[in-house]
Amino acid sequence: ALQELVDCHFGRTLLFTNRHDWSNAKIILGYHGQSEVERYFQDSKDPEHFSFQPPYHWTDQKLHVHAFYCNLSMLLTGLLRRRLALKGLLLPPDVLLKKLNDLQEATLLYPQEKAAPPQLSYCLVRQDRIQKQLFKLLNLSQYTKTKENPSKST
Repeated sequence: ALQELVDCHFGRTLLFTNRHDWSNAKIILGYHGQSEVERYFQDSKDPEHFSFQPPYHWTDQKLHVHAFYCNLSMLLTGLLRRRLALKGLLLPPDVLLKKLNDLQEATLLYPQEKAAPPQLSYCLVRQDRIQKQLFKLLNLSQYTKTKENPSKST
């Protein structure tokens, strides 16, 4: 049974290279890095976040600007992922953008007596564990009007 598992599911990969000046470790790292490049192209087809299609533009100049925006968004997302990875939080781009998009701050209006403006209060909408981590690691509290600690709100 073990031999069948080895024969059917475990394989070997033979790598050919013309990079004779590279060490074996560097060749293997380059091979493993190929999956990151493939993931980049896969993400570029994500219709929700980065997709080049459909551009809704007719002139070459506008198509070039649209392509620039698509690539810039992928670059900035990659930089954000790297920043978070260095702090210990690894998330795929689609999950990262979804979690950030779902962060919300609510404004509550409390009516006052006659002719007085309503009293305003701000609070963060419920966050899951990952959103709380993002909020803390990216120091997003500096952009909110909420005075409370977001880690205490649920």
